[in-house]
Amino acid sequence: MDSRLESLRQAILGIDEAAALQATQELIDSGTDPRVILETGLTAALLELGRLWTCGDVFLPEVVAASAIFEQCSRLVEPVLEATSEPRLTQRFVLATVEGDLHDLGKNIVGAMMKTIGLEVHEDPYIVEGNDTPLAAGMAFSIEPGIYLPGRFGVRIEDIVVMGETGAERLNLSSRALTIVE
Repeated sequence: MDSRLESLRQAILGIDEAAALQATQELIDSGTDPRVILETGLTAALLELGRLWTCGDVFLPEVVAASAIFEQCSRLVEPVLEATSEPRLTQRFVLATVEGDLHDLGKNIVGAMMKTIGLEVHEDPYIVEGNDTPLAAGMAFSIEPGIYLPGRFGVRIEDIVVMGETGAERLNLSSRALTIVE
């Protein structure tokens, strides 16, 4: 791996915003393919952080902080990606999280990956009460209703939905039945 990509990865894992932004800019200035920066540098770091979180080696605040750095670095890379990439796909991809969600880490990773393969990603407007933007066939989005009891626990159901010609189709078909674990 290019040492600059490794520096970017380590800066995100170390929650070092200045170093991550500097490494990102250096990679852009050196002509590194923006897809490589997004996939091998930024996204790889967040996936590693997710693995560490699953093992209990890092905690949610660290994941959220790294996500914010990921977003800032992505904002540097996206104009270069758009300027240097020829559109390969003509589909749009709509991403959203429910209003008030504690974090949007997963949405940001998916959005970055969709952009690297040429999809046009729309994050706004969010699918919330009062938004009257019409949904069109081919749009995909997630519906994530949740219940959060501060200081106790939270639960969220995520449905990935795609709009068809006759309405929405839920792509994940897992049961929504309540399971009580004692």
